[in-house]
Amino acid sequence: MNNNKSRTIAVNGILIALMLVMTITMLVTGGMAFLPLTVLVVGMVVTGKWTAVILGFTFGLVSLVSAFIFPSPTAPFFQNPLVSLLPRILSAILAFCIFKLSQFTISKINKKLKKPINEYVAKSISTALGAIFVVFFNTLFVLTMIWLLYNGKTLGSVFVNKEFVMGLITINFVVEIIVTPILSMPVAFAVDKFLKRNRKQVVTDKDLEGIDIVQNDENLSESKYIDGNYDNIDKD
Repeated sequence: MNNNKSRTIAVNGILIALMLVMTITMLVTGGMAFLPLTVLVVGMVVTGKWTAVILGFTFGLVSLVSAFIFPSPTAPFFQNPLVSLLPRILSAILAFCIFKLSQFTISKINKKLKKPINEYVAKSISTALGAIFVVFFNTLFVLTMIWLLYNGKTLGSVFVNKEFVMGLITINFVVEIIVTPILSMPVAFAVDKFLKRNRKQVVTDKDLEGIDIVQNDENLSESKYIDGNYDNIDKD
């Protein structure tokens, strides 16, 4: 159990570090969000919901801090945690729910099929859906919060109205919703396979107890065998 906790903490630490690097890279280069979102999906699939929440929080926190460091026309919006932080956390939670719901649905469908859906295909579908919806929810919630908080107001050099908010849905969204699932599936499977392969590299106290039990059983069997031979010699 302690080994599992240590492993989870180590994996989370690596994923958080990757999220920091990917988010900073995205913000500095003015690029698209598919890299940090891919890290989020991988964490969600490999480790679970709490990792997804932590990574969503990390993504939002870096966006919040960077909005004060790197000036841009939209930076003032992301200086508000309700725009930069909350949507990323909610996106992670809901994307994880979609991922688990798709797994549950596929398992129910498999029970009714003569030839069940291949496990790899089933997990690919669930991972792809989680990735698609994390992009969708991230964009939806960010734009919704901007609309609710700033509609009809001027923030910095930007006047917020319907046209401005809709104009934020650019080619970035289209690319992200295509590229994120394409990247997430192979990376998630590779990480999951690596972790399963190396899961027993660390010997736990429970493993040592098992080794001791086996050795004691072997010594006991050997002792009985020797005693049996002596009995036979005495009889002769």
